Amino acid sequence: MSLFLFFIFAIFSSSNAKTCDHPFEETPGGKCLFNPMGVLELTWDEGQRICRWMNENGHLVEFQSYEELQDVTGYLNEHYGSCSHWPSGGVWIGAVEVADTNEFIWQSTNSTVAVANWIQGQPNSPTSGDAAMMSCEFAFEWMDKERDNVLPILCEMPPRAQCPPEFTPVGETCYYLGDTPTTWETAQEVCSILAPNGKLAELETAEEIYAVTEFLISNGNDRCKKL
Repeated sequence: MSLFLFFIFAIFSSSNAKTCDHPFEETPGGKCLFNPMGVLELTWDEGQRICRWMNENGHLVEFQSYEELQDVTGYLNEHYGSCSHWPSGGVWIGAVEVADTNEFIWQSTNSTVAVANWIQGQPNSPTSGDAAMMSCEFAFEWMDKERDNVLPILCEMPPRAQCPPEFTPVGETCYYLGDTPTTWETAQEVCSILAPNGKLAELETAEEIYAVTEFLISNGNDRCKKL
């Protein structure tokens, strides 16, 4: 039983500082964006390919929460709000229309666009399979356009973990694997001492469970032998 407690409770996770690979810039809310302004003007599909070329997990920017939408919209208005910078009026984002329904999904996940910021009366294009763009003229609210239009692009990449000393990045979280069996309460206290916002590992997705399991398999054998 002590072995079980050791491996489950001696993994410490820390809220990590998020960083962006060059030339991506970090927004105040932590998104990593690549904004080539008018240097690149592409169709929507070409834009997706360029985003993936810039980073293997890159894609046109998507918004899963109101906070993300507010963060990026505010960032664009503050830093790129002069419409003279936008030769075609705004940027492609990752939302694409399902057939001719005026209903949109995020291309990278095929999930419904639940948080949107459409200009009044939009989307209204009569064509099928349109894509969404953020319009500078309307403070970066959205409109739909045929995806073969040529516009600037706004890419995003997943932020990378920057871990405290002794911690190991696994996915987007930092972990520390302890080497002394202890009680749950003591382990939780040690976590909070090791790093700001440190806590015992909490696994909320299948991807996290898989990643941490692989981490334990790769790093836990020597500690197991000691016990």
